[in-house]
Amino acid sequence: MQFPGYVPSPTLSDCTRISKPLPQWLYSFPTSPAPEPGEERDSLKAKLESLDVLPITTPVWEKAYELGFTPRKKGVTLPTTDLIIAALAIEHRSLLLHQDEHFERIASNFTDLRTKYFKTKP
Repeated sequence: MQFPGYVPSPTLSDCTRISKPLPQWLYSFPTSPAPEPGEERDSLKAKLESLDVLPITTPVWEKAYELGFTPRKKGVTLPTTDLIIAALAIEHRSLLLHQDEHFERIASNFTDLRTKYFKTKP
């Protein structure tokens, strides 16, 4: 069974980092004074190419559903992208570095999700 967004990766065994799905990452890209034409695009492209790509497989979708269903029974709805990111971290036994309180909420209900909140320097 295939799910929307399923992306196979030939280098799955080499992956060690979890990255945000592209749309969320693009929205969190910091804005700055208007760069020269093409400069921002080139910078973003270089950053995206440095990220590992992890496949969103059937077990990841199932885990994301489980992660979202438990808090939903208590009236809490979490963003789907955060659920997928957390599911990827669990499936790949990775530490999830973040700046998003939703991951701490997920981790409070699922001890197999290892998280670390970090702050960036102003």
